[in-house]
Amino acid sequence: MRYPGCSDDISKWPAWTGVQNLPGAGFNPTQTGDPANGVYQDFGTVVWRLPTRWAHVREDRVNEVNLAMMKNLRVRERYKAQFRCEMFNAFNHRRFDGPDASPSSSRFGKVTPAQQNLARIVQLALKVSF
Repeated sequence: MRYPGCSDDISKWPAWTGVQNLPGAGFNPTQTGDPANGVYQDFGTVVWRLPTRWAHVREDRVNEVNLAMMKNLRVRERYKAQFRCEMFNAFNHRRFDGPDASPSSSRFGKVTPAQQNLARIVQLALKVSF
């Protein structure tokens, strides 16, 4: 189905099309140069209100694994030690932003090559309790 043009009388369009529910449908021309309906004028508004992304459909999924390993040691009766190794993004998977979804952008559909998450981070800790 096509979108109403500037000279279309939308009152004659069938109800199942839903054109009468679009923004600007109640517009009444006041001058001779005005379009016959406001739906045509508000086409840009309707396009911008359409959802341009649906969750993970256009973007990479998050594929990050965080790991932690701990070892509790009893050095003597009163002394305890805990050794910890924590890894964030353990397998170093990169995640990029989704494609540019702005219909008026010259970069429409292109993905920015900048990494959106941090690279692998490993931290070691030793805790001594007495």
